Amino acid sequence: MFLRQIKYSLQSEHWSNLLNFKNMKAKNFFSTANAAVAAMWIVIMMSVKYNRLTFLIWSLFAPKKAAHSLHKKTLEYDCPRKELATYFWDKINASRKMLPWKSRKALLLEGRLEHASFEEQVKIFYQSDIEYLIKEQMLSKEVLRHVFGDCGNLLPQVVKQLGELSSDEIGMLLAQGRGAIVLEYLKQQRSEEILRRVAYYAKRQQGDALIILCWYIKRNSLPKGIIADLMNSTIKEEVQKALESYAERQIILTGKKTSSLFESYCKKMEDKVYLQPENQKFLDDELYEIYHNHGGKLDDEAIEHFFSKEDVLMSNLIFVWEFKETGRKMTDKQKALVNSSVELTKNWVGL
Repeated sequence: MFLRQIKYSLQSEHWSNLLNFKNMKAKNFFSTANAAVAAMWIVIMMSVKYNRLTFLIWSLFAPKKAAHSLHKKTLEYDCPRKELATYFWDKINASRKMLPWKSRKALLLEGRLEHASFEEQVKIFYQSDIEYLIKEQMLSKEVLRHVFGDCGNLLPQVVKQLGELSSDEIGMLLAQGRGAIVLEYLKQQRSEEILRRVAYYAKRQQGDALIILCWYIKRNSLPKGIIADLMNSTIKEEVQKALESYAERQIILTGKKTSSLFESYCKKMEDKVYLQPENQKFLDDELYEIYHNHGGKLDDEAIEHFFSKEDVLMSNLIFVWEFKETGRKMTDKQKALVNSSVELTKNWVGL
């Protein structure tokens, strides 16, 4: 009796499993069939909606909407739909010349000018929102160089995107009075060709070229060939003075390691001990003491520099040597800088 029950149980389980297996196969079949039907439906619908003829007609009436509708689908996560949309997107872009310009422009802008030719990018540049195109970095470097002179207030962004400028582009900036852009560029690039172009415009007193050239010389000097050429020009004295400032700065920087060199330099000046304002900012407390002992004084610009940095040690020396001992009055800016610092205020009041 017990064995008969077990046999019946096993037979029931067998038929149950067999039935479940058949049901699963049926479900998988219908699931696969439904997926196939859905995929076929997607193909049919997109083929109808985005074939070249339909897209042409649609884009005549709503160019931006048509381009956006198709491009949006190329960004979807649904693989069949995304792959189909990408296929149609590439096909339509390949045959975009059959579209009127308004429709073609909307198509290219929707795709961030990825498919646009040089001529198409230039045309779109002059017909669209220039700030948007440059901010979104849609234009190629070749196009940016071509339209360089027409970028107006967006030139600083264009220079960053180009990375490297030609001497002609530097010349164009100087001729347009864009010295600030050239100045920023020279902080990163030191091409001799670029420096020659700046020197060329400086000799002709073009824009801020001379100011920029002297600024550069004071910090980095110049190649010997350019210096030799400038010594025969009308700006010889300005260049010479800038070179003296450069040499002075090197003495100060070296003096931080060997203070005896800086002391010899101060002695050599005898009764006219004076450092250029831009170089006074490089003094430390040891060099400042030597400078002070030889009769040197700091300009307002240098004092403001140390106060703004909240250099407590240098500021305390300045309080005594520049103000207390001489009766010199602080400027409004110097007072403001001292008052903005608890430590400096406390030390100044303590005197």
